[in-house]
Amino acid sequence: MKLNFTKNDIFLFITISLIAFGLGIYLPFTIPIRLVDPKPKLPPEEENRISHPRGFSIIAPKGWESFVDANDSNGLSLIVIQPDTNARWAPKLYAQLYTENDNPYYIDSNLYNQAKFLEYDAEVYEGRCGDYHQWQAVFSYEGDRYSVGIILPHGEDETRYNKVPDYWWPFINSFSIESKASNPLE
Repeated sequence: MKLNFTKNDIFLFITISLIAFGLGIYLPFTIPIRLVDPKPKLPPEEENRISHPRGFSIIAPKGWESFVDANDSNGLSLIVIQPDTNARWAPKLYAQLYTENDNPYYIDSNLYNQAKFLEYDAEVYEGRCGDYHQWQAVFSYEGDRYSVGIILPHGEDETRYNKVPDYWWPFINSFSIESKASNPLE
């Protein structure tokens, strides 16, 4: 079976292909960003506590995924917790132990204020961070520096955060550090 295409058929095929290709590249940028801010189920459940081998932990909202980076070669000691979604923008709860070589240089900024976080004297930032609202506390305990924080996406639908919603605080405040005496990795 031989197909006979005219010049008009070929022109129409190429035109439709180019339009489809152009829409495939351009259209995703015109669709409003899906803001993912699922309210975590309260109260935090101890069974959802995510522990880092270096002796710190935080409770994740039920059904959220966590990532623990304990790779000494890249200098990270980090827990990141986020909803199980493939959304472009999603909230993230995190806790980090700074390594000896990882100095939180940005703490010198006048954007950080001295405040209490749990029982620790901390440098605290709350405000805009790109397309996110961020709250972060950086503090020392037994000679180590830690950071605990949350980032919440701003949506193109004009959803904006001026402060961390109250339902997040039980999770942020669930951060805990083991004493060095009880942690064999120290």
